[in-house]
Amino acid sequence: MLHSAVFVPPLGYARPSVTTIFDLTFERFPETMTRVGRMWWKFFGRRGIARATRIITLSESTRRDVQTFLNVPAEKIRVIYPYARALFTPQFNAIATRARYHLPVRYLLFVGTLEPRKNIELLIRVFARARQIANVQHRLVLVGQRGWFAQNIFRVIQELELNAQVIVLGYVPDADLPAIYAGADLFVYLSRYEGFGLPVLEAMACGAPVLVSNTAALPEVVGDAGVCVALNEPNVIADEIAQLLGDPARRAALCERGLKRAQTFSLDRAIQQTLQVYNDAA
Repeated sequence: MLHSAVFVPPLGYARPSVTTIFDLTFERFPETMTRVGRMWWKFFGRRGIARATRIITLSESTRRDVQTFLNVPAEKIRVIYPYARALFTPQFNAIATRARYHLPVRYLLFVGTLEPRKNIELLIRVFARARQIANVQHRLVLVGQRGWFAQNIFRVIQELELNAQVIVLGYVPDADLPAIYAGADLFVYLSRYEGFGLPVLEAMACGAPVLVSNTAALPEVVGDAGVCVALNEPNVIADEIAQLLGDPARRAALCERGLKRAQTFSLDRAIQQTLQVYNDAA
């Protein structure tokens, strides 16, 4: 039995196999991928999925995409939700970690690769709008490696004269992320498309209130424990951010619901479900 986490079993492999599909960005938003990535998907990705005995997706949203775009029968697909690793818990003595990164007392947070699909340019623009309409004094912290077209993010920061208000930390070791999550007054994730959205789950597990786009799997992750917004209404997003930052009681309620929500994503359940998929494929 082979379990491939990169779509494609080895060429010539003819025995039962399981493939995990994280998302279908290649199909849904090909313009957000590199040319090399699109070519890889065209020549290898689809063929690998077609050869798989069973397919695992990380959300119902991606399961529907696989059925719609790849014509995979429903009985071949099993949804197995990821989980937040044990280190992602509320942090009560994290001042030293945050001081090491020179973080302000009050900040909004994004964690993820700095690339077009994550919609960080929109995040910066609604952050600027929130500062205007409500005199928001928070700063925006961006954590993650630079992806392709990351230069556009810095162009928007310059354009809006937000160099002092937007902090780009770049890559941060996993061990330091819980403290950074926990220190945020609001975690904001306006991605255009996610097969799951693990940073959102990690943020909730660390006790941060979350605001996400109402796209793909993100509403599935947050349930009623976060705020979902439409990407085509940037002024509404800015208003929502401003209101949340001005309402500590509402943020505290979201934190509590988020912690409970995060606990429903279980390592033990994921293991048992994966073993069942192996049995079904054998």
